[in-house]
Amino acid sequence: MWRLFMSVSYNRLWKQLIDKNMKRIEMQHLTGISANILARMGK
Repeated sequence: MWRLFMSVSYNRLWKQLIDKNMKRIEMQHLTGISANILARMGK
């Protein structure tokens, strides 16, 4: 069985949040993602 691992960088997203003076929790509420997903994105 083949597995494909992909690496994703969220650096641009975090930079945009800083530029817009938003916190991650605000983004979470606006987008409707769970806290668990947000935590995974931060790793």
